[in-house]
Amino acid sequence: MTTGFPAAAGAIAEVLYFDDDGHELLEHSTCDVTKFNSPIDTRGASWDVLGGKTPIICGGVSSADSSYDTCHVYEHPTGWRQLIGKMSVVRQHAHGIAIDERTFFIAGGFDGSARTLTTEYISLPDGARVTGPQMLAVKWGGCMAKFNDTHALSAGGKDDVDDTDKTFFFSITDNEWTTGPDMLSLVGISSACAVVHDMVLDGVSYFIMAGGLSAAGRTIKTHVWKVDMSVNASTQFWQF
Repeated sequence: MTTGFPAAAGAIAEVLYFDDDGHELLEHSTCDVTKFNSPIDTRGASWDVLGGKTPIICGGVSSADSSYDTCHVYEHPTGWRQLIGKMSVVRQHAHGIAIDERTFFIAGGFDGSARTLTTEYISLPDGARVTGPQMLAVKWGGCMAKFNDTHALSAGGKDDVDDTDKTFFFSITDNEWTTGPDMLSLVGISSACAVVHDMVLDGVSYFIMAGGLSAAGRTIKTHVWKVDMSVNASTQFWQF
């Protein structure tokens, strides 16, 4: 996973290793990812990899504080290209996940004047957009990751007032949000999220959230949720 707001301006990727039970952090290592440069000067953008092969990056804000409503994809061997279609609003620190090899879902964020509940689907090849379901609460920052083809989880970030400990499940098949469990502590913006699947227990996954910037400053904490998707519930929580 990569953290979006380190001292090296997003150039550090950190690999975390957990034990078989998922509740002990064994070790970590870092690597330089500066060779895979963003197509634009941006921070607070949303990104994922469509179908495991096509990186997409949407929104964000430039070093001159100009917000973006554009999306770019990286296609081998031609490189980055900007999609013709644009998002309905500019978005900073929104949540985004790849739905499939052609579709990117982006939710919430800051639209240049206020934190927004709106969501939308952006599709290849030209960036056509379809309005998605409104979030249950405004979210700016934090992060989002998929458990499987049917469910994802949005965690952390900032609400209308301050850092939030709220999480929300998103049903990809039903196109709707439901309330998730509260986090063990407040987490602000620029965290990194990933999902690790249990190879023994079918349906059990671990949602891992690392780093970020809260009102208390930059954090090196890692949060882990053990989630049983067969009952759509978190069963255990850890914080490092």
